Amino acid sequence: MALTVRDEMNRNVKTLGPDNTVKEASEKMSKYWMGSIVIVEGRKIVGIITERDILSKIVVAGKDPEKTKIRDIMSKNVITIEETKELSEAVKLMKENDIKKLPVTKRGLLSGIITTTDIITAMNNGADDGVKLDSYRDLKILVRRHGIDLRQEIQNNDILTFVIPNALYPTDSISIFKAVSEVVPQCLFVTVNKPHFSLKKILSKHGINADGFFFIDASSEEGESGEGENFEHVKSPANITEIMMAIDKKLDEKKYFGLIFDSVSTLLTYQKEEIVTRFVHSLVNKLRERHVKAVFLCTKEDMNTSLMKNLNMLADYSVDIEKRGDISS
Repeated sequence: MALTVRDEMNRNVKTLGPDNTVKEASEKMSKYWMGSIVIVEGRKIVGIITERDILSKIVVAGKDPEKTKIRDIMSKNVITIEETKELSEAVKLMKENDIKKLPVTKRGLLSGIITTTDIITAMNNGADDGVKLDSYRDLKILVRRHGIDLRQEIQNNDILTFVIPNALYPTDSISIFKAVSEVVPQCLFVTVNKPHFSLKKILSKHGINADGFFFIDASSEEGESGEGENFEHVKSPANITEIMMAIDKKLDEKKYFGLIFDSVSTLLTYQKEEIVTRFVHSLVNKLRERHVKAVFLCTKEDMNTSLMKNLNMLADYSVDIEKRGDISS
């Protein structure tokens, strides 16, 4: 019989009110080793505050945590789940929203909290067959991925590659884009998967400021070459020479400190492996000469062993999110 969220949730939820100060939130997080706190009025959930909120909106902004109320920096759109839902529904929400914990409600009011650890413990104990094996695997990958300090790795390494399963690509790629935007002030964004205008909407939806990116859009064979305010369009992803020329031109301006390539593996659809491999070798050499950081994304299902080996050799940091056993939460 499938378990419900109520069966595995923790009822002892640490909360604060919106009129508590950010300093009080920091103290409570530190005392109970929490990364976030649910904000309530009575038992009604009105927001959530995280360590990142405090870092970006208080520490970096130079505000006084003793004088700033939680309501001024909390996120108001809190993702929750009703306690009567099955665990598989919790897994789905966590995967879709790239989160490790969910406040639980009963008829709209706070009744508990459930985390990835709670669900994985239940699965390991054989308590529920309602969560499909592939969903359980993806949940464990989610936990491992959260163990990667993306910002620190980007700060410490110059060339990074991430191999990501298709099922997790939407959430993983956004996490990586956000980390790059926080570490690298001006960055080239080579997009083979999505047109730049669609990508900008996705970034905006996830709170990522696209102003720091210049997009080299090679996403469509039907497009026309041309340059706009913060993008240049390459006619076809098959035209690797044109992509390289566009990158060279922007790097010569010497104002870009990083590059995202989304995704290298997609080029294999349009060009032979040896051509893509030579392109990547040449690009990495150019980036190292100019001291430009680079993040290469690859979809796991599109990768072949040879290109993956070459990327691993070229990179300072390379991770297959699904397989790396040394990544832990």
